[in-house]
Amino acid sequence: MSRIKNKEPKNKADKDTLPPSELADMIKQVRKSKGDETVSRADKIPSPSVIHSGSFPLDFALLGGYPVGQSSTLFGMESSGKSMMAHFKVANFQRKYPDKVAVWVDQEQMFDPTWAETLGIDLSRLYVCSFATGEEAVDSIIAFMYVEEIGHIVIDSIPTLVPFANIDKSAEDATMAELARLVGRFCSKANSAWIAERKRDHRVTITMINQMRTNVGQMFGNPESTAGGKQQLHFNSTRVRLSVKEIAGKDSNDIEGIVANLHGFIISKSKNGRSIRKGEFTLVLDEDNALGLPFASIDHYNFIYNYGKKFGFIKGGGSSWRLSYDSEKKFSKKEEIISWLINNPEEENKLKAHIICKQRVAKKKSILPPDGYLYGHRTEDEINLNTED
Repeated sequence: MSRIKNKEPKNKADKDTLPPSELADMIKQVRKSKGDETVSRADKIPSPSVIHSGSFPLDFALLGGYPVGQSSTLFGMESSGKSMMAHFKVANFQRKYPDKVAVWVDQEQMFDPTWAETLGIDLSRLYVCSFATGEEAVDSIIAFMYVEEIGHIVIDSIPTLVPFANIDKSAEDATMAELARLVGRFCSKANSAWIAERKRDHRVTITMINQMRTNVGQMFGNPESTAGGKQQLHFNSTRVRLSVKEIAGKDSNDIEGIVANLHGFIISKSKNGRSIRKGEFTLVLDEDNALGLPFASIDHYNFIYNYGKKFGFIKGGGSSWRLSYDSEKKFSKKEEIISWLINNPEEENKLKAHIICKQRVAKKKSILPPDGYLYGHRTEDEINLNTED
């Protein structure tokens, strides 16, 4: 199986061109005793690749998507879309790396294969497991990180990694900070596993799902926190807080219910850069909708249109509109552009890639992540950021 390439390529010539010096001798000794990948020159380390999140506003906020080979946390209140967004992330990871499998650590015992398949996951390349104690789960996750075929691990969720002490002791015995210590040990072990696996071009992507808590008795400051202690806050390169507002209406059977969820997000941490701090997108829960979108799809087309227009990729006025990089296609109104994007996913992806690249350049990043955007279908040669007529 091919490996995920998100590190410095091996290049003997680069390593042998150091002139004789104390530095060259030291680096040679370290590489000989600790491994060739222990020391790398900074200009040989590329930026991390990205995984499409499933929501274009969230991709835009993260300048392309979640980082590959790092740890991300999705957190929020109950039913805010944490597991759903983890499903989308796994589905897009599988599309991007068809020779890799993913592992879902289902400590909550809530995994629904039918729902996962609806959200795009290939069930034949996903392994679901659960463990009696948090220690068993942590040890198994670390073992998974050393398996080359495994590329993505989801932990659902941090609060359900119940330490053995919580089970072994009486319910009236205090077990304060046991979970925080367990999660701290996991973070330390995971970092060591990443370093060890880097030697063979393999680095697993981790998604942690967490829940909001309220500190009892706190009178000042924000009483909200997430379970598992502080170390995970430093361990994660990306942290996304999710929220939800249900949209009521009548479905295609004229039954009153929830026809869509308006999900909000806040980027509370991103070590790889961000553009906007917060945004929102709509999850469609009824096929009888104005745009004709399928069930469990994401409606982000107003966002695409607005930023396409803002960045100059959608140009014109009145009843005459066009794409700046395609003068052949003409449109008479906004709704026609959105309908055309829905019916032409390749063109939609092209416009999204242009918008992402424009914002990456504005934020002093490379025009594209190492293997492009949207599963690498976009190359730098296909991107024209010149919006002048």
